[in-house]
Amino acid sequence: MKPSASICRPLAAVVVACTAGLAPGDIEVAVTSGNAPAGDPDALVTYFSFGDLASHEPGAADFAAALAGPAATVVDPDTINVGGGCWQRLEDPAWTGVNASYNLAGLSTLFAVAFDVPDMPLLGSTIHIEYTADNFLGGFPPVPGLYINEIPVPHSTDSFCPDGGHGYFFTTGSIDIDHAESYLSPNATNHLYLNIDDSNESCGVLFGMHLTIPTPCNAADLAPQFGVLDLVDINAFVDGFLASDPIADLNADGVFDLVDVNMFIDAFLNGCP
Repeated sequence: MKPSASICRPLAAVVVACTAGLAPGDIEVAVTSGNAPAGDPDALVTYFSFGDLASHEPGAADFAAALAGPAATVVDPDTINVGGGCWQRLEDPAWTGVNASYNLAGLSTLFAVAFDVPDMPLLGSTIHIEYTADNFLGGFPPVPGLYINEIPVPHSTDSFCPDGGHGYFFTTGSIDIDHAESYLSPNATNHLYLNIDDSNESCGVLFGMHLTIPTPCNAADLAPQFGVLDLVDINAFVDGFLASDPIADLNADGVFDLVDVNMFIDAFLNGCP
């Protein structure tokens, strides 16, 4: 049967957003620095040193060299001899105790870490990153400090701390990316790069990244952007219903009828949990 206009018309003006935060069923991909005991090579983070090229903007060869290694050295931030409280741990409770990844030879360094993105719609994905850098995330004049798949990510430094005359400088901050799908490749290994500018001694970074990919929040959430119930979902249901597409057979009985229509309406109006 064909849904009547009286069914579709009142729904068309309704947009229902899911609860903020990580919704039930959402997929999270996370990476951090410090993937080994302190003093050991980092199992995930590699790097390429620019030497004395301060404020160097990476190119394709630099990104490839960072991925090729060597492995960064894991350092416990609590053992770093820095006064004045400049070194800061990450705020997210999920990253309590995470260690830093270092190029102990110092000087400006491009760090790289790989992460896998599943084969699914990425529309509406978000990324949250926190970091403390020794010395600077990015360089001067403005050189990007953060890249995803070699694409520069706009960011600003939340705080800058010269360490009480000891000659150390640290920057710390957090970065949130809405609609992160513009940086990502589905069903592929993706790469996060942190470009740290340092003029002497050791160079390192403490970081964590959460990628959150929304998934359908209920039976009416049929099309991306998942986590939002809107006209796109209504059209997906109506088109599927008229084409006898299984996407619209909500009770999976092989019959397209008023039961499916009512299930869709109920789920749509109930919104996301």
